[in-house]
This record gives sequence, structure tokens and C-alpha cells, in this order.
Amino acid sequence: MYRDAGLRHLLTVAGLYAPATVTNILAGKDFYRGLTDFRLVDKALIIRFLNNFEAWCYDNSNEIHQ
Repeated sequence: MYRDAGLRHLLTVAGLYAPATVTNILAGKDFYRGLTDFRLVDKALIIRFLNNFEAWCYDNSNEIHQ
């Protein structure tokens, strides 16, 4: 399901896991390790999104209300 999403490249190039371990994670053989990794990737993407959104608001003179 996640084969073409770039997760294999992200997890191996970042040095988190060896390629064989990533293959097992994406095949569903190591569920809890995969769940931890997907949460980590999700948090990183959310942080990037929020940082870029804040920069966009600043550049376009939009105010962020709390």
C-alpha cells in the first residue's frame, strides 16, 4: 500500500533502518516498529506544514488568530 509513497527511501536514506528492515516494516511483518515510524513521519510532515503555513501567512500579511 505504501510502496510508492517514498517511505522506503525516507527511512533508509535518513539512516533509521537497514533496507531489509524497511522491507519487513512495509510488508507488515514488524507492525509496532512500523507504527512508530509512521507516527514519526506524520509528526515531521505536520511540523513542516505548520511552519510553511506560518511563513505563508507572514508573507501575505495574514494574521493567525489563537
